[in-house]
Amino acid sequence: MSVEASREVDQNPGDVVLTHDGTKVLVTHFDMRRAMQKAKAAGATSSMYARLIVLDAATLEIVGARDVCVAPHGIAVTRDDKTAAIACYGSDEVALVDISRPELFVTHVPIATSAGVPGAPRFGPYSVAIAPDGKRAIVADMESSDVRTLDLESRQFVADAVIAVGGRAMMPDFEPSGLALVPIQGPDGLALVDLAAQSVVRRVSYGQECPKPHVARVAPDGRAYVVCEGDHTSPGAVIEVDATSLETKRRWTVGVYPDGIAFGR
Repeated sequence: MSVEASREVDQNPGDVVLTHDGTKVLVTHFDMRRAMQKAKAAGATSSMYARLIVLDAATLEIVGARDVCVAPHGIAVTRDDKTAAIACYGSDEVALVDISRPELFVTHVPIATSAGVPGAPRFGPYSVAIAPDGKRAIVADMESSDVRTLDLESRQFVADAVIAVGGRAMMPDFEPSGLALVPIQGPDGLALVDLAAQSVVRRVSYGQECPKPHVARVAPDGRAYVVCEGDHTSPGAVIEVDATSLETKRRWTVGVYPDGIAFGR
């Protein structure tokens, strides 16, 4: 359990993701403080941008970095490891980044024409997850309490495909059948969402069992887990849930303010 290597990154790293081939580590920076300061000073939108940093997974050397958008957070990588879809909370958009080239070319896809001003989002996209078919992605919005469908082939959001989930949508994942598990805060709960039918199939509420559910993840063996932040001062929890009924199967108490979960390969 010793540290083998470390690397300093930028202010407030948001999401950390390993590519499928295990060769790269991607880090976003959820730096809303910077965005708000620049906005208050009437700075240009580009001055509010935070970086995506790409590191070599073996050495942690930085192999690429680029300003991508305002307060980027959740990352999802396509199966071929060529594109990273990044939720840009502070600018109400998704950044599609070509991570196969050192230039890290970026395409911005706005959430809607009625987006907020940079640094003061109306929708607040927080996370992205790519469906098993690789053609669609779900984008979870904190401020508008909904999820949206992004067509990865056309690089456009599907018109009118907005599903209200009744609370701040956090970090979702897909279960094998193609339905999405979406953690919700305020009120706390978990929703099972069908993007094709544009509906919430099932929703459960949490009390002390899982305060502030932050991320849902489905393991390679198909089991589903939810990480519960807790009150940020006492221990949080991880629960295993049935991916169909959403019933809690097991619960583990962990450390203070847990934020994510990953699985060995």
